[in-house]
Amino acid sequence: MIDSREHIVILGGGVGGCAAAYWLTATPELRAKYRVTLYQTGWRLGGKGASSRGESDQHRSEEHGPHVWFGFYENAFKTLRGAMEEHQRLGYTIGRFNTIDDLFMKAHEGVFYHHDEAANKWEPWKMTLPEYAGEPGDGTPCPDIRSNLWRMADHLALNLSKVGAFGPIATRFLKVMEKILGRSVAWQKAMTCPVGVDPGDPSGWASYLSRRLVHLAGDERHWYGEPLIGRGFKLLLDYVGWKLRRMKKRAKTSAEIRELCIADLYRTCLRGALVDLLLRDEMFRQLDQHEFLAWLKMHGAGFHTVKESPFLRGYYDTPFAFSKGQAHDTNNANFAAGAALRGFFRIFFGYKGCYVHRMNLGMGECVFIPLYRVLKERGVRFEFFHRVEALESNALGNRVTKIRINRQVDLAAGKDHYDPIKQVAVPQADKPPIIWPVWPEKPMEDQLDPATLPPADDPGLESHWSTHTSGTVELYDRMDPSANGHERFDHVVLAIPPAAHPHLAKDLLKRDTRFRVMVSTAETIRTIAAQFWFINQDALGWQGHDYFCELAMAGSGPDPFNIIIEATNILRTEATPGASHLLYLCGPASNDPNEPPADSDPGYPAREKARAKATALKWIQEEASLWPGVCYPNTSTLDPMALYHPDKNATVEQRLDWQYFRMNIDPGERYVLSTNTSAPNRLWPWESGFNNLVFSGDWCRNSIDIGCVESAVTSAMLAAHHLTGYPTRGMIDGLQYD
Repeated sequence: MIDSREHIVILGGGVGGCAAAYWLTATPELRAKYRVTLYQTGWRLGGKGASSRGESDQHRSEEHGPHVWFGFYENAFKTLRGAMEEHQRLGYTIGRFNTIDDLFMKAHEGVFYHHDEAANKWEPWKMTLPEYAGEPGDGTPCPDIRSNLWRMADHLALNLSKVGAFGPIATRFLKVMEKILGRSVAWQKAMTCPVGVDPGDPSGWASYLSRRLVHLAGDERHWYGEPLIGRGFKLLLDYVGWKLRRMKKRAKTSAEIRELCIADLYRTCLRGALVDLLLRDEMFRQLDQHEFLAWLKMHGAGFHTVKESPFLRGYYDTPFAFSKGQAHDTNNANFAAGAALRGFFRIFFGYKGCYVHRMNLGMGECVFIPLYRVLKERGVRFEFFHRVEALESNALGNRVTKIRINRQVDLAAGKDHYDPIKQVAVPQADKPPIIWPVWPEKPMEDQLDPATLPPADDPGLESHWSTHTSGTVELYDRMDPSANGHERFDHVVLAIPPAAHPHLAKDLLKRDTRFRVMVSTAETIRTIAAQFWFINQDALGWQGHDYFCELAMAGSGPDPFNIIIEATNILRTEATPGASHLLYLCGPASNDPNEPPADSDPGYPAREKARAKATALKWIQEEASLWPGVCYPNTSTLDPMALYHPDKNATVEQRLDWQYFRMNIDPGERYVLSTNTSAPNRLWPWESGFNNLVFSGDWCRNSIDIGCVESAVTSAMLAAHHLTGYPTRGMIDGLQYD
């Protein structure tokens, strides 16, 4: 029987591809009108968000790198909440987890490491953020831009009150402005300062700035208001900036620098938003032509380099914002100002509930197992082991007419699909084992034709350097007269990152100038990741210090692993008895000028993994003082016997070897940067230049424009809306930040 539904082909099974499939099949009406096929390289979904369980009996969770979900991820949580509710209705569970609340734990703290050069030590600066009403994706209204500004003004006022940068001049100024405008503002209780500062008297100067500033809005739809009061507050913030810069010259202690540093960042972002978005009436994306550090300096920042501000360094570390493939070179720090300012507002002031939600499982299990099961039940066809090789244009240059795909392996005789989920039994002390569904570390060969499996020296079917193939699949545009006898498609969703486009979309790039410019200016960077398991029963040596009240989530740490996350909560889902702590480390890695081309040198990925291992082991031994509890007594040297190994009698070398290391070098694994030379050239999902092609991923324009889960899901929702009209634009959060 011929299926008359319109055929949507999704290329790539990362967040962008899976979220697009979710929204394209979200209603019975959509499923009746469209059929969806997703093509994925290798044996698992996830892209750079993929995770798996190792083949050993410990079933350890292995990631491309650490992941967290920020509290402003409204679209991502909305998608996953819906998927988990449907997942539960279908009778599925993920081990003992049934709901989205089981999958995540709330977090209120962040840590920024300050390097005291005089003492040559790293000092953690803890930041605690308040919990607001609602939960992301729960259907309640999200904070708008004006609400974000209000919260930010509160935090700024409290910091200024603490450091003494607020005084009678500011008070008199605000009263004059009230008189001129004929408007007074009833006092409301101030928020909690994000760095743990005692807000003091809530009826004092803090409320004057925050509550008068939030009353700027003359129109409910916008956070800004009358130009008169906007210019007035610009003068006030200029005065505050002058005072902070003077105080910076006199600051001597770490505590003084810490409070001035955060107050200066708040003041400068607030001042820049007032001037550029209110007085100059620009949009966030128009600011992308500036680099964020230069933009801060332009608005009078006292701390405007990543070397002197751990808060700025941590903010740059999170999106690996180092350009030209030069990781950790502060001269190449590059973050588009519009994306950076938008992200700053949303991460720290635009969230519901807690500012961060930590996963209790690997990303693959938390996100891609429920999505895969739900989509499979909806009728989405998954074609694993299909690597996209080329998209070709028609003669007019306005449609994708053919897609050529490498079928990497064949299924075993009698199999009509590959089942990618493996069930593993994780033992528990004095309890029955828990059955967890997981993505395995390698393909399950019992489902595959042994004659088509890759040779032993192949770097793996997910690798850019694999040359293995068992055949070619060609898909044709339904409007192409030569499509007879071939699989046809009506629409294409390209959910593969731009580092791969010069290889697979070469013909399209020749045809469309804007597409070509977006890809040619897009910058991506390698990342390096490691995981360390510890057995120290006396914790990591943080007890007795006011470093962290929760599992640590830190930025601006020692290079190259400047992102440090304690993921000890995930130990509960592993068979690693005796392991007491689990650390995830990640950071950017410089490009290799001698990187061999695709489909060549199959030994290259293994050599890069070995380099990642050597780098990580050298780092953990040099920087072990971050965790005094794993060092030899009265030293800052790592005691390698504190590293976990399933064999209690394992040697030092065995313990070091057992930890997990990886270098993310494939085009689909590289992180897409938001630089001031690339962000202005991003295209919306519908702007591909081809009538039947849309984009989906964190690399296209999506009102966030920073590489993250929320960016990918937002773009997927926009792509689905363009193709089908659903979800409606009113269902897509964050578009007001353009």
